[in-house]
Amino acid sequence: MKIIKRCMCILIAFTLLQYAFPSIPVFAKRTDYYITSTLTKKGKRNTIQIEKGSKVQIISISGTKAINLSDLRYSSNNDDVATVSDTGLIKSLKAGNAKITITTKSGNKKSILALKVVKSLKVNSVRLSRKSIHLKLGMIYKLTVKTDPEYATNSKVIWRSSNKSVATIDNGIISPISKGTTTITAIVGKKSAKCKVTVSGDYKDDLVDHIIPSDLANDPIYCSMNTPSEAMSDFSRECHRNYGRILGYTTPKHTSAVSIGAIYLESGKKMNRDFTICLGQIALFAYSSSQKKWIVVDRQRYPQGLKLYKLPWSSRVHRDCENISYFPDHVEIKLNATDLNNYAFHYWGERKPINNSDYKYFACAYKVWVKEDYSSNILTTEGGIDTKFANGDNNNVIQIVTSRSLSLTTTPKTLWCHTIPNDEYKYKRDGAKLIKLFK
Repeated sequence: MKIIKRCMCILIAFTLLQYAFPSIPVFAKRTDYYITSTLTKKGKRNTIQIEKGSKVQIISISGTKAINLSDLRYSSNNDDVATVSDTGLIKSLKAGNAKITITTKSGNKKSILALKVVKSLKVNSVRLSRKSIHLKLGMIYKLTVKTDPEYATNSKVIWRSSNKSVATIDNGIISPISKGTTTITAIVGKKSAKCKVTVSGDYKDDLVDHIIPSDLANDPIYCSMNTPSEAMSDFSRECHRNYGRILGYTTPKHTSAVSIGAIYLESGKKMNRDFTICLGQIALFAYSSSQKKWIVVDRQRYPQGLKLYKLPWSSRVHRDCENISYFPDHVEIKLNATDLNNYAFHYWGERKPINNSDYKYFACAYKVWVKEDYSSNILTTEGGIDTKFANGDNNNVIQIVTSRSLSLTTTPKTLWCHTIPNDEYKYKRDGAKLIKLFK
């Protein structure tokens, strides 16, 4: 069986990074750490330790929204120890203490960072996001590392798997290879942490084998999962999204689903001028076993959300788009040339309840294009379907499918993905019916 790495992306409701400001701030090329500072009327105080010579970028928020940079003022009470720029970049110069104060222009909210600069910070302990995990073949999982102190010297992580024939580890990403158990170890300096990984063979990697029979060569639904991506972003390459991937299935606890999409800069490319993204209809479908047909779970004239998410997705920050124009059959989002530098443009349909005992397969689609000729073949888009627990816990959002990536042009394209295994796919039942429903 051909084993192909795949990425299970969990997109959750993240903390907003910036709100309603005209351009993204240009951070220094070398930034060692990021810290979120919450501004309140009383003035919230945080204490951090950093190493001499390091840089820390402050991200200031109020409640759940980031604050416009033009509305913030930064100051240090000891410039000999640490300075802070008008964009919130702290530079530590020598050992000692400094107090960094962040205030709003009106002065009604503030935050204080009690900064202790030391010559070096050694790692005292290492902790992984999971101590044990059960994976199925065809799935992958991203482990994260936390060190104490957080801003420690030599925080480079060395990953090891005790049994590479069962699962490998690369930059925190566990890729199951065969049934069995292995221990993943994260080593930072002289400290380490372990996670026991159990791999079962319940999930078959050949659900989508990328073989296209001649009678399905012109079926856009079948080919959407079996044709290579037209273009890929850095994120897509990291997640091996050269094809569509069935990532998993819903469980009885997952009682709602939503179609999602994202747009990135293509790897190695950049946008030199402001540009416009256009989004048309977005829809979510399910195959009802009781009705023996495909049904519409959700249909919107255009997606909701329309936000810019800071990459990596785990940064937990995003901001609203400002320049949005709505039309009867689509929405246009005007973005600055630099808006997608280290960001992704994310959008979704409306989350709807699902019947796990009745819905056998899922599918989703949306229309997308760019308005200006000069922005063609610079951006790439991919979609998927998220499911969620009934209790609304954002930590239990599971993406069950992801599409291949398409290159954006001025010609509208429809991006499809679905959870139908190749050996269960029927054109008359699936492709033709879905295309008719989407139209």
